[in-house]
Amino acid sequence: MSGLPFAALVLYLCITTGEFTILVEFSQINVSVGGGALFSVRPSAVISSGSWIFKGKTIAQWIRHTASFHNAYTLRGVLFTSNGSFLLKSVKMSDTGEYRVNMVPASGTQFSAVVTLRVFAKRDDNCTPGSGAIVGIVLGLLGMGLIGGVSGWLIARKTGGALQEDQTHKAGGTRQAQQHLRKINVAGPVTAAGLERMGDRTHLKNMG
Repeated sequence: MSGLPFAALVLYLCITTGEFTILVEFSQINVSVGGGALFSVRPSAVISSGSWIFKGKTIAQWIRHTASFHNAYTLRGVLFTSNGSFLLKSVKMSDTGEYRVNMVPASGTQFSAVVTLRVFAKRDDNCTPGSGAIVGIVLGLLGMGLIGGVSGWLIARKTGGALQEDQTHKAGGTRQAQQHLRKINVAGPVTAAGLERMGDRTHLKNMG
């Protein structure tokens, strides 16, 4: 505790009207669901009575050392009549809001102060994946990557084979045409008629 900043230990909001002062420790309280919220206050003089009000409803009140609670707060509320502080146990999300404390000093008029309570949902550790689940997710991603890589390699190989076969077929056709031209050159000068006769013979050969 000694290592905490002094401002965090003693943070008081002073609400002063006339000669009576209410000191409010932590004007805003942050508590998770199920926890306890302490509305710590300290009057500057002796008080004869007081009350805590939430959403227009009196949830706790006291006269000197006798305290009473609203039915909904009988089991959850603790009132410290010596200084008017109020403890709310097992807080719920619906408890979020402003709480007003009214105090009547032994001599003087009534004064009030406000404390805001903010209730947060409790973190569910079951929603956090464990180490086994994380390992499973990683292995699944690696497996998907491996399958995708193999599929891409097979597609590329198939496409490359088809392309190579098509190029081989074209090269064979080119060589066959060159051989026909060499035959024509040996037979004699290349003429249009000669090429036409050669084409007819080739066509007849293919038909046979």
